[in-house]
Amino acid sequence: MSHFRFLDLPRELRDVIYNYLILPTKEIYTGVDERDTIVTATDVPIPDLLQVSKEFNSEYSDQLPQSRTLHVRSGHCFWWTEYPGIPGPLAHKIKECYVYIHIVCYCDNMSDGEREEFEALETQCEAVDFLRDYRERLEMFLSQLRNRQSLHLRIGLWGDEEATVDQDSEVGEESDDVPRIPSHSTGFADVLSMFIAPPLEVSDIEVVRCVSDEEYEGYRMGEKHGLPTYLTWSRTGGWRKGTLVGLRDG
Repeated sequence: MSHFRFLDLPRELRDVIYNYLILPTKEIYTGVDERDTIVTATDVPIPDLLQVSKEFNSEYSDQLPQSRTLHVRSGHCFWWTEYPGIPGPLAHKIKECYVYIHIVCYCDNMSDGEREEFEALETQCEAVDFLRDYRERLEMFLSQLRNRQSLHLRIGLWGDEEATVDQDSEVGEESDDVPRIPSHSTGFADVLSMFIAPPLEVSDIEVVRCVSDEEYEGYRMGEKHGLPTYLTWSRTGGWRKGTLVGLRDG
């Protein structure tokens, strides 16, 4: 009985086939449940095919793009624990990385009197603690991606649905200073500014309001969200206030 010998095909044809065998996106890490972190990468080989033979592995690997993108979709902050390790061969080829993080804070639920008392104590809100923890662990995680060229930070911040769009003259204003997020302590803006500095040096930041777990789930999975923004930042445009700059009067 004769056997089909794939490697007897012309190299040009084999290359075409190899390209069909590269997965456009693949989950390379999932946590213990649906609320945990999910990590996906672009242009991923099928692991079993790398074991076919040394020649097959070499030719197959030659067709893989040298630049890959990683999406780190952090889970709900109450269940989130840490970022996973990334296999070395993949980690070294990651040039672009998107990181989604979830933060819960109840500042938006405070009455004016409660907020004045809170601020008088010079206490920082829960969002500050969450963000500091994320930053420290993200720094360790990104040390694996030694060839990273860009980092895009996407933050889903839980906020009261009574927060409203306020079309005043300040909306869209660019600034080198971090605008204070409505109803949140100044420390949140201070910690955000630390993401811009080395070693993280993010390329851009977006902070959106998510009023439910479902909204954040859609946001972190890359769905077109249309969610209101607290603020954004980019290296070319600086800080910009978003559409949420105040709360609806009681």
